[in-house]
Amino acid sequence: MELGGETVGLITYMRTDGVSMDMGAMMQARDVIGERHGADFVPEKPRFYSSKAKNAQEAHEAIRPTSFTRHPDDLRLDADQARLYALIWKRAVASQMEAARLERTTIDFENADQSLALRATGSVVTFPGFFALYQEGRDDEEDEGENRLPQVTQGAKAKAEKTLAEQHFTQPPPRFTEASLVKKMEELGIGRPSTYASTLSVLRDRDYVRMEDKRFIPEDKGRVVIAFLENFFQRYVQYDFTASLEDQLDKVSAGDLEYKQLLRDFWKDFHASIEDIADLRIGDVIECEGITGKVEHITLRETYVRKLSGEVTLVPNSILFKNPVEILTDEMRRRHEVVAGVSYDTDLDHAASVILKSVEGITGIDTDKGIDIFASEFN
Repeated sequence: MELGGETVGLITYMRTDGVSMDMGAMMQARDVIGERHGADFVPEKPRFYSSKAKNAQEAHEAIRPTSFTRHPDDLRLDADQARLYALIWKRAVASQMEAARLERTTIDFENADQSLALRATGSVVTFPGFFALYQEGRDDEEDEGENRLPQVTQGAKAKAEKTLAEQHFTQPPPRFTEASLVKKMEELGIGRPSTYASTLSVLRDRDYVRMEDKRFIPEDKGRVVIAFLENFFQRYVQYDFTASLEDQLDKVSAGDLEYKQLLRDFWKDFHASIEDIADLRIGDVIECEGITGKVEHITLRETYVRKLSGEVTLVPNSILFKNPVEILTDEMRRRHEVVAGVSYDTDLDHAASVILKSVEGITGIDTDKGIDIFASEFN
């Protein structure tokens, strides 16, 4: 952009996953921190970082302002540019600031005659550190354990402004938000920072999901695609497949693996999978009416039903059951989930009886082998 009659770049190269910063830039950031916040906010030594992403592209340094002396408030930018530059400037400067100090605290409240006691547990900020400049946005503070408490002294009086009577039930794990999905992808080694945004966009643009309260809610179209891929391309949708392929591509770029051999190995199996589904009908992917057979396996979202012909059909639970229900399994028991009104610590026989009462069409449950559901005429 134009600044003082000359063309100036405000930030460094933006398509990088790097988190390291040039030493000269770090020293300039430390000077700006001292001037704006004081010496207490400048750490003893510059801070150095390394990437957590396995396949990060780090040929360039981290995205940062080309000059930390250009404060966001001093530039005339349009609204989107101003927000983006402010984000980059604040994150880059905050990365070189002193750490925040928090004290884990429990506050107990009692009424005058000590007949009622209330407790709040959280963290009290004793020194703001980089919080004075930047705090990352949160989807759900309660989910992320970020309950902040004010500083109070023992014996201080508190006034009840409002009283709320609320009943809480154990809830299943929340659906992914953009932030939590990216975090999960990082943990699994899927993708890299520069591709996360486009991955999330595809989910929305193709109507595989819809957004409710900033969370991804699967659409029927998305469930059909999942059923199709897991039934006929199971190998290629395994969590470790993408991470493994990216490792191989990195070896190709480094000259350690011949790309033709990689393509040859991939195409041999992939072509065979395509040949197997050349005449596939949508009814072979999802068949919801008139199913008679045994449920082979149940996940949180789908049910695998072996029909009388011996063929296994995968059906989304929301379609299969008139009243969607999640079946209690050992895996779900370990995850402490409430299923069909049964707490995770309830024995399987009790769970089976509740499921029988809850779902029309289930004719029997065998709990000797965990949970096998014998079903007839789901429609």
